[in-house]
Amino acid sequence: MRYAVLSDIHGNLEALRAVLADCAGQVDGVLCLGDLVGYGADPAACVELVAERAELLVAGNHEYGVTGQLALEWFNPLARAAAEWTAARRPAADGPPRGGDARPREPSAPRRVGVRPDGRGGVCRLHGV
Repeated sequence: MRYAVLSDIHGNLEALRAVLADCAGQVDGVLCLGDLVGYGADPAACVELVAERAELLVAGNHEYGVTGQLALEWFNPLARAAAEWTAARRPAADGPPRGGDARPREPSAPRRVGVRPDGRGGVCRLHGV
């Protein structure tokens, strides 16, 4: 099996689309190792596109920061500002989306996943902080 392994997209929709187009027809699946949001202007669109394509998603520190599950004081000033911007636009946990709708509501993806794609060898996928 051949996988495209994506990570640190950080809301850059144009780059994400280019990478997915480039690997189309050359891989059997897409895996994402986190940080779909942060810095770039299109976090919601990146989350949606990866959710449509990826077989596996590991949450990154930016997803945890945006949802309040990781303290933002560990982020540099630009990353903190991006996380706050994204958090202000994501859907409320129990309500309709807010302006801009920067998903996800809460990361349902773990920080680390161990899988055996071919049944022969273990692979651990994680997003380091």
